[in-house]
Amino acid sequence: MLWRNADFLRLWGGKTASSVGDRVSALAVPTAAILLLHADALHVGLLYVCFYLPYPLLALPAGVVVDRIPRRPLLVACDLGRFVAVLSIPITAAVGHLALVQLYAVGLAQGALGTFFEVAYRAYLPGLVGPEGLVEGNSRLEASDAAAQTVGPGLGGLLIQLLTAPTAILVDAFSFVISAAGLMRIRRVEARHEAPADTGAGFVSELREGIAALARHPVIRWTAACVATNNCGLMMTRTVFLLFAYQVLHLAPLAVGAMLLLQGLAGLAGAAAAPAVEHRLGTGPTLAASIGGESLGWALLPLAMVAPALPIAVVSMLLAGFCGPIWNVTNVSLRQSLVPARLQGRIHASNLAIAFGTIPLGALAGGWLAGALEHAVGYGPGLALTLATGGVIGIAAVGWVLARPVRTLRLRPAVQATL
Repeated sequence: MLWRNADFLRLWGGKTASSVGDRVSALAVPTAAILLLHADALHVGLLYVCFYLPYPLLALPAGVVVDRIPRRPLLVACDLGRFVAVLSIPITAAVGHLALVQLYAVGLAQGALGTFFEVAYRAYLPGLVGPEGLVEGNSRLEASDAAAQTVGPGLGGLLIQLLTAPTAILVDAFSFVISAAGLMRIRRVEARHEAPADTGAGFVSELREGIAALARHPVIRWTAACVATNNCGLMMTRTVFLLFAYQVLHLAPLAVGAMLLLQGLAGLAGAAAAPAVEHRLGTGPTLAASIGGESLGWALLPLAMVAPALPIAVVSMLLAGFCGPIWNVTNVSLRQSLVPARLQGRIHASNLAIAFGTIPLGALAGGWLAGALEHAVGYGPGLALTLATGGVIGIAAVGWVLARPVRTLRLRPAVQATL
């Protein structure tokens, strides 16, 4: 159905280009820190903290802003701002002055603008595709992320191998221009936002309304807690993953890119399969199985130290890559179905603040734990134990969605006007 929606195709195309660039940078920026600037686990953890810290700090006010102003111009402004920030890395590297402090600053800028973009984009989609197009729209957007995971790391690894990490980052910079161009071509006139229930409500009152709506809805509340726990564990694994791959498994950037490419291929399959999996298992069981499977995949990776690395890496990347998009499509579609239009921005923002609030903690914990374990058991085993610990914490997040009423959900409810 959405193949005929030209405006959705413009949003989808731009988001896909931006996602590819992001995946290139996700490999290139920490690679530059590790291989060019000799960053250790704590430095890499701080890099991730800078990128993700703006999400919990800015998500709640971003939700109020998104519910007050037109969303499309805000999306365009965020894309152009990120273009300028990311472009500064290859320019500075070209004149020989690249430093960790600049990577931290760019991470903060990307995180801040990305927070507003994420909230606005989630709130903008329902008005663009209608309630009947939510699952298909989210599935296609999630498939784009998986496709980006397929193309981006392989492209990034090749560019890093042949050129340099800063040069590879240019791809991310110009991907934001492509995304902004697609958004500017959308023709659908954005509907006026419905006024808040209390027409005299100020900024703080509207912010509180969004938090309260999330807190009193049992399904959205428990799924947010689930994502927060899972993100903390997975961020521990991602903080040390490249160090483990480069310095313990002794993989080249091209090989690391190939591993992540495999994860992206599995993600494409997962995004495409998400609607069928939800239909067959039911919404609640799909949420539990997908988030548990993603964390289990990452928890298996340390076995590459004591078993043939290639089979372990293949199983790990396939499992994590396939399950992650199923969770994302199912959870986002569920939340969008439960939230009335006037609260879309604030509910997504409140959820984002909770879900991303634990990511900086996970990054710091991963960097600290790897350093502490290095002194206790050695460098390689310390990184492996950190990977395993993060995976186990991620698996434990399943407990939140095993509670009623999420566990017993079989079909996504209609929008709840009582929120």
